[in-house]
Amino acid sequence: MHSQHSRTNDPMVKLRRQTLQMFLCKQCMSETEAFERFQMFAPPRVNLEMVKNDLNRSIQPMKIEIRKDRSDVDGKIYWALVNTRGAQGSKLGSTLDEKHITFMQKLMREMLRRNGTCTEKTIHAVNKSGPGGRPLLKNSDIRQFQAFLLKEGIILAKNEGKGRSVVRRYYIAPRGQMELHGFINLEGARQCMQCKGLCVHGVLCSSRCKGKMHVHCYNAARQRAEERGRDLKCQVCSQVFYPERSSDYREEGNEAEEDTSSSRTHSPSVEQPSGSQT
Repeated sequence: MHSQHSRTNDPMVKLRRQTLQMFLCKQCMSETEAFERFQMFAPPRVNLEMVKNDLNRSIQPMKIEIRKDRSDVDGKIYWALVNTRGAQGSKLGSTLDEKHITFMQKLMREMLRRNGTCTEKTIHAVNKSGPGGRPLLKNSDIRQFQAFLLKEGIILAKNEGKGRSVVRRYYIAPRGQMELHGFINLEGARQCMQCKGLCVHGVLCSSRCKGKMHVHCYNAARQRAEERGRDLKCQVCSQVFYPERSSDYREEGNEAEEDTSSSRTHSPSVEQPSGSQT
């Protein structure tokens, strides 16, 4: 009895509980926000990274884990509470039925083929890939499932373009990258040539080799090369690395209609996907 009372009053036990509650209230947040929220209740000089490691050991039997990773979409570091259960890491630790799981797996595979992004057209094409071309889900189910994935932070949506050319585009969100890390790895996502981490959305080499980098890694490498008066070389084909201008859209490994002429004299910077996020 005394031992149980001592554990209850242990400051580190209380701190781990408060940290878990923080992530239960908001399952994914930027590193800046995570640090600010943590500092509201943590003692001075206590590190969130240290608490995360201790907390993960205690919640491991619950099949959940706190992870952090850099987003391929905006280059920022995010922290998230993720599930570690599920068939090939794609059940999202939920009670989804087999139809939704199948749809989810097919959609993620298609997004990985398309540099980590897709449009409404892609989503509806995936839905028509059931046995005999039959839909996997009803149209109303698709809308509800999209809303679920957006709410859970598995995907994010951005309206890109202007005027009549606005396109609603979906990306694998930071929590989605962390939650589906095992599935993404099994599906053979390429490595970033710079940081060697998995690269879901990035910049593709215009020579159409297998070269790929995160946008933030590419911009940093290009700046370093420019400061040294050198061209940025692709580590796969050894040619000057020019970013494929259709990197956001084309299927990896397919021909693109963009100009890849060697007459270009420098590698331009690449902006992170812009547009209003919804």
